[in-house]
Amino acid sequence: MIVNSKESAKECYCEILEQFVKHKFLNIKIAKDSRTLRQNAWQFKAYSMLSRQGDMTAAEYRNYCKFKFGLPIRAAEDAEFATLLRPMLTALTYEQKIQSMTFVDVTSTFDVAQMGEYIDAITMAFNDKELPEKDWRVNNGKQK
Repeated sequence: MIVNSKESAKECYCEILEQFVKHKFLNIKIAKDSRTLRQNAWQFKAYSMLSRQGDMTAAEYRNYCKFKFGLPIRAAEDAEFATLLRPMLTALTYEQKIQSMTFVDVTSTFDVAQMGEYIDAITMAFNDKELPEKDWRVNNGKQK
């Protein structure tokens, strides 16, 4: 759940309280400086645009990009993640590794800077393909 206003904060509080009453245990993660909504939208638009080539679906491009560009970024920032994931991926074929990205949290954990690095990597790798404009950059502490 994204909380970015007083109204959404109230909704979040109500949802948390309701779930606590129901389950008696919650594990809540607060994402500080997480990727922006524009960054998130950019990546999904890029996958869609790349899929128009007809060689892969948008979901396959997403998995490919998560594996090729996202995993190295996340592993560099999270040693525990890298240590746990490495043995699991070693046993898989390349195709299975790509498919497994459907089930691995990679970009969802990125902050603004990491997501920027990810988007830049996609842009460089597919520089000969049509991709969305990068209008998500942060300027003087404010999102464009």
